[in-house]
Amino acid sequence: MLSLDANIGKEEKEIFFEKLRGFVVSHENSLKDVLQTFDTNRLGEGTVWDAMKDTVSIDLQSTQNQTTVADTLGRTKLHNGLFFRMAMLFPSLVLEMKSLTEECYDLFIPPLAMFSEYNADDEDDGDDCSDAKSNADTAAALAAQKSDERAQKGLGRLMTLLSDIWHWVDRVKTMVTTVIRNFAALYSRAHAKDNYQPYTKVHFPLVWHALVDLIGALVALEEVVMEHETLRQGLRVYRKMLQQIIRHKDKFEADVVILEQFGKLMNKVEADLLDDGMLERLVSLQYDSAELEVNVSYNPVFYEEFSRMFSGIILTVGESLCTPREGEGRRKFMGLLGLHYLQFTIFKEKFRNDPSAQRKVSSDLFELHRKVPVIYINGDVLLKPAQWMARRMPAALKAVVKDPVKEAMISIKTECVRTAADFLPRLNFFSTIVTIWAAQMQSTYATDRVHSKALVTTLTQLMQRGIFFAQDISRMTKHMIAIHQAADMALTVPLVDGIAQAVEMLHMIRSAFHNKYSMLGASFHLIVQSHSFTMQKQLHNCYQRLNDTLQNASEAVTDQHSAIGQAMALLNKGQTLQNLLCLDVVLSVAFQRDDCYFQAKDYEDAMNTFGTLTRICNFQKLVRAATDCDFLYWQREGLIPIFFRRLYANPGRSEYLPYLISALHDCRPTILSSRHVATPTQLLDNYIKFVRDTFTDEIIRPLRTDVENDLRLYTHAVVLGQPFRKLERSSKDLSRFTRLPSFRFFNESIRIADLVEDYLDAQFYNLNALMTNDWKTYEEMRNIALERYGLRVVEGFLPGSIVDQGLDVLVITENIQFFVANYTYNLNEQLFVQRPSVTDAKNLHTLHIRHVANSIRTHGSGIMNTTVNYVYKCLLKKLAIVSQFLYDDHVKSRLMKDAKHFNAHKDTCEGLYPLQRAEKYNTEMRKLGVAEDGRTFLDQFRQLVSEVGNALGYMRMVRSGGLRAIADAAVFIPAMDAIPHLEKKVNPKAVREGEEFKDDDEDLLLAVEEEEEEEEEIKASEATVHSCRVVDKVIHHMNKKLAQGSDYFYMLQEAIAKKLKDPEKYGHLKHFAMIVPSICISHVEYMVRQKEQLVKKNKDGLFTDDGFGLGCVFLLCLFGVLDNFESLHWFESVQKHYSTKLQEMSASMAANKEKEKKNKKKSPNDDNEDDDIKTMQLTFAMAEYALKEYQGLERCFTSCLVFFQRRIPEEEEEEEEEEED
Repeated sequence: MLSLDANIGKEEKEIFFEKLRGFVVSHENSLKDVLQTFDTNRLGEGTVWDAMKDTVSIDLQSTQNQTTVADTLGRTKLHNGLFFRMAMLFPSLVLEMKSLTEECYDLFIPPLAMFSEYNADDEDDGDDCSDAKSNADTAAALAAQKSDERAQKGLGRLMTLLSDIWHWVDRVKTMVTTVIRNFAALYSRAHAKDNYQPYTKVHFPLVWHALVDLIGALVALEEVVMEHETLRQGLRVYRKMLQQIIRHKDKFEADVVILEQFGKLMNKVEADLLDDGMLERLVSLQYDSAELEVNVSYNPVFYEEFSRMFSGIILTVGESLCTPREGEGRRKFMGLLGLHYLQFTIFKEKFRNDPSAQRKVSSDLFELHRKVPVIYINGDVLLKPAQWMARRMPAALKAVVKDPVKEAMISIKTECVRTAADFLPRLNFFSTIVTIWAAQMQSTYATDRVHSKALVTTLTQLMQRGIFFAQDISRMTKHMIAIHQAADMALTVPLVDGIAQAVEMLHMIRSAFHNKYSMLGASFHLIVQSHSFTMQKQLHNCYQRLNDTLQNASEAVTDQHSAIGQAMALLNKGQTLQNLLCLDVVLSVAFQRDDCYFQAKDYEDAMNTFGTLTRICNFQKLVRAATDCDFLYWQREGLIPIFFRRLYANPGRSEYLPYLISALHDCRPTILSSRHVATPTQLLDNYIKFVRDTFTDEIIRPLRTDVENDLRLYTHAVVLGQPFRKLERSSKDLSRFTRLPSFRFFNESIRIADLVEDYLDAQFYNLNALMTNDWKTYEEMRNIALERYGLRVVEGFLPGSIVDQGLDVLVITENIQFFVANYTYNLNEQLFVQRPSVTDAKNLHTLHIRHVANSIRTHGSGIMNTTVNYVYKCLLKKLAIVSQFLYDDHVKSRLMKDAKHFNAHKDTCEGLYPLQRAEKYNTEMRKLGVAEDGRTFLDQFRQLVSEVGNALGYMRMVRSGGLRAIADAAVFIPAMDAIPHLEKKVNPKAVREGEEFKDDDEDLLLAVEEEEEEEEEIKASEATVHSCRVVDKVIHHMNKKLAQGSDYFYMLQEAIAKKLKDPEKYGHLKHFAMIVPSICISHVEYMVRQKEQLVKKNKDGLFTDDGFGLGCVFLLCLFGVLDNFESLHWFESVQKHYSTKLQEMSASMAANKEKEKKNKKKSPNDDNEDDDIKTMQLTFAMAEYALKEYQGLERCFTSCLVFFQRRIPEEEEEEEEEEED
């Protein structure tokens, strides 16, 4: 009872846990449904793979550790030894032939096709030809020499490949000989009554198809070599080089014997490979073997089997050509050509006795040519079947066609016209059905076990349809390019658009397969098992029927029974390549025979299921081959730019751009297979650069420009309210490009929106930095870019202006010529004030040091160097005018006269230049003419000198503003005199910039090291140490700038003085010292008038113009005439003149006052004397005012001299003192 109760409890427990598990699974599925419903971005997450982002892939091809055919067949030998030998022999031969065929197409043909492609580095190899003449003959000779050098080097690197091809051809000869002899041995009258007799009625189409593929690979390889003129040129040049080495063996360290042997090897390679001899040597082999007792040429049974299988393959290929189920029909067509040539050679006597048989076969092949007049091989190599047959079998072909070459060209032209007419309609048809197929593929998801059968059926249909669609589109596209190339006709733009659309559809199919790899990988074993089980059921019915008649059956029935049993056993294994080949052979034993027990329907059902199973097992390889677009590499310069240009013209197709880019990746294996260059990766880099440049030129650059223009036009029309700027918008929706997700572009991942955003970031920042007032406009443009194009343009983060921002230094610097003419300078306050005469505004602009500091904080310290450059250019222009004025004869002659007069009467004048002389010069200059505003030439020259001083004052202000900006930033440092060394805090061994390691720090380092040994300390990261080092460097430079600054005046003086060293050219500038008194008089008179206007109601006068004094001192120092000017003692002369004048006027005024008092006593009503006194007082005031202006000007001169007296650094002073000691 206890055990029974325990069992009951156990069952209840299992039932409870089963219900609990069911609840959990159901709840999990419901949560997934809710998640997918509300989060569309994660819909299908975990089941959809992304071909653009996945770094790994899945290989669903079944493999086994036991790879031999004998291991695959297992214990068949124990039951039927003869059947085991047959089932083992032919799959082994097919496996080897398939391996040789793939080796040819994958390893030999691509590098040969790439032989004409060279790196840029290889083109620059060789001797330096810079001394060569530039005429056309020399250029052509150099080009030929370069071509020979490249061909020679390329062939040298390609010799190993040619050697491999030579050995491959030998293996092909051996394999074809083995197959032919085995067939001849099997299909022979000698086996009419022995154990092999049942197998003489069996046909092995798999072996014949493999033989056709192998011979087709040989024909394709031979055609590539024949059409490769560069390869032949390289061989000729290489042979000449060997001959030169052998002829001058003393100059080269080489073994002559080895070279001679190598030369013979090259001759052998050329004879066997390059002289159209591969197939010729294959068909000329001796297939009859007396030693092996094999009769091939005179074996009627084998001839009938050969003819029957050949005709069957022709019929199969002919029915499949230009249909969705063509498969590898065009390659088989090449193989049929070679096999027919082999048949014609082996059975030459038979065909000679029966010309109708030869004519029939040639006629059948030529009918295939009418369907496919051109076969694409690789690169630019095409096979024209009619011309090939005319070259190989001219007599047999002429029995069918009188003029094969003419007929071939007519067929090519006709096919070209037909293909061009049918291409676009068929492409539109495929576009519709492929889109439907892709939607069905994406909407198919894994289900529960109840609906697994429906899932298997759906996936099988979708996978096969996808393969057929891809094969048909790829075949149609390659044929379109090949037939136009053969007909020498250009592709029209609609056809190029069609090719681009076809390429995009191919990779859309590949991407659809890749996206469902998660589900396909999980369901692949189920699909294979399902079709294996279906085929097992079909074979089991046949097996049961054979069991009923097995007791009294013949050997043929027994073999069929064994074959079906073996086939069912193979279906229970993993469907590897060896297993599928063995299965095909045993099915041939069961069904492909003359005395077959089964009906045709049984064979068709089994073979249809087997064909589906084969396609499912190899679907990855088939999809990859069908969607391969490496042919675009050979048409890159003609097609790729048009692809991008036309795609940009139609943004509605922008979602296909990732597929187009992915198609351009397919040529990577072909490029990297190159053997004639030292670095194949350089070829790939060149190709990637070409595609990237084309992509940028045709899509990115126009897109950036159009987006920017659209944003600006929309902003002007809507935001700024300027409808007159509104233009008609383009009908293109450019947002389709900017909203594309990221996709793979060779070795990187790009997103078009990022590229456009980077461009707009730079444009908006740079333009906004120039015009800071437009910040609101650019902010609106950023918002519009986000709304209309999904572009997130980053903020400029330009510092905003403050209340006293004032004028912008950057704008002033750009308009320095205008600024120095319209502003006046105050030396003491370092202030610029706008001239009232140049503006109608009530307020005047001013520029102060704080304004400059604000601008430097806004734009950065880099504008200081820019300012110096602009001032330098401005001064050069002003100095040119100064030089021109002083060079004038009227000016120069008078100045020379005054200088001569002063030197002659210096003693009389007590060494003082008389004021009257300068005033007389001004009077004479006025006689030369007056401008419309009343200014003389001398007044204009004085204004020019003031502008020179204003430019220098502006540069001084910028320097002071920079120091102020640094000082404002230094407030965040606790103490400039005790700056901490931050890097030393995190790295005690660090040494501050500008100082050496001190001995006093040794104890500190030792203490730190002891602490590190005793306990572990948290070490600062490298980034922290680097950050501290950067901060220390910034503080160090800030302290250095505050302490020293920059002597811009001396730098400018030195830079300009270098240009004025020629005394003959610039000797007239020495007269500037003599004109300074005259312009000083003009300046004083001008300032007196301006200050008088200040007290009037209009207030349009000036109160300062220190730029004149600064300009005079700068020019005196620059021209080296400061001593000459000081020898005039001009300001002492002015002081003496006005002092004497004021004393005389004071005495005169005092005498007049005494006289007035006396006269008033006599005649109190006399007003004339009062007027005279007022006049004298006014004259005295004006003279006193002029004297003050001269005294102010003298102080300005004295102050400005400080700027141009270079201070000697303390270190140089110490060195000079040491030298004196």
